[in-house]
Amino acid sequence: MKLSRQLLAIDIGHGTQDILLYEPGREEENNPQLVLPSPSAVWTKRLRRVNADLFIYGDTIGGGDIGWLLKRHMEKGHRVYMTEEAARTIRDDVSRVREMGVEVVDTKPSGFAGKEVELAEVDIPFITNILQPLGEGERMAVVAIAVQDHGSSPHGESDRLFRFSCFRQILEEKKGFAGFMYLSNEIPPYFHRMLSAARRARRHGARQIMLMDTAMSAIMGAKSDNPEPQLVANIGNGHTIIALVIQGEIQGLLEHHTSLLTPKKLEDYMIRFPQAEVSNEEVYNDGGHGAFLLTKPPAHVTIAVTGPKRNLMRETALVYDLPAPGGNMMLTGPWGLVAGAKIRGLIS
Repeated sequence: MKLSRQLLAIDIGHGTQDILLYEPGREEENNPQLVLPSPSAVWTKRLRRVNADLFIYGDTIGGGDIGWLLKRHMEKGHRVYMTEEAARTIRDDVSRVREMGVEVVDTKPSGFAGKEVELAEVDIPFITNILQPLGEGERMAVVAIAVQDHGSSPHGESDRLFRFSCFRQILEEKKGFAGFMYLSNEIPPYFHRMLSAARRARRHGARQIMLMDTAMSAIMGAKSDNPEPQLVANIGNGHTIIALVIQGEIQGLLEHHTSLLTPKKLEDYMIRFPQAEVSNEEVYNDGGHGAFLLTKPPAHVTIAVTGPKRNLMRETALVYDLPAPGGNMMLTGPWGLVAGAKIRGLIS
């Protein structure tokens, strides 16, 4: 009997990294699952313990509180050196990193006697070392990764506006969800975090690699197969994304920072957004990324809500579903990656 290929799905968010080892034909709930602290949270803890000059190299990862921590570190009198790729962890515009006081270098400075740190957020050997003693992961053929990547915007342009304009262009070109699924050789050059993640996975032996944005993987994992209009909200630790999905495809998006949303504001956005009453400027000026709708307002929508901060919805008057693919809400993103890999023909 031919054994099925397995897919390792890693969804890296602000607070956690959510991991699923998927095997076709296995009961969804029986696929191995892990919910671990996000790499940026782990690196922040490690860097906080350093009391010396720093040389930081490696990948572009999710920044989290790393930029704030390094600023405090330099205020204490320590020097911080970073390679360009690592520096993009703080800002895609490396000139802004230099303005903070970080010294961006090509290699470790001569005579450096401080602490060296190699940043990485994809660690496949760590995951396989957990799984393989349990007899799992030996047929892993595909690695699918979701990260949030603002992209390297043209100089002077807001990275929030740039990220959202990329989303809109993909949807206006009628590429749908498939337009957000990148094989490792398809990643646009301005998505440095995705490129770093793909290179790290390749160095760890991954043969087939797919990347998605965390916003899209969450929507893919939470949306229903019902063709009726649906509003899908992923209320994450860092960002909230709201998508209008019709006939299985995205027809509008709104993205904001979760920390800036109250239950009242969230409810207001969710009522007005599908009715084309929320402008891109309104959301951007409120500290978010933006909003757009590519279709006429539907007469009615159902609402599905996922994400670790979904309890914000409890204080609203809205009626909504709480999807939990595979029995675990925290695995919504990985299940979205599985769906994406199936669309790209990487797994059955």
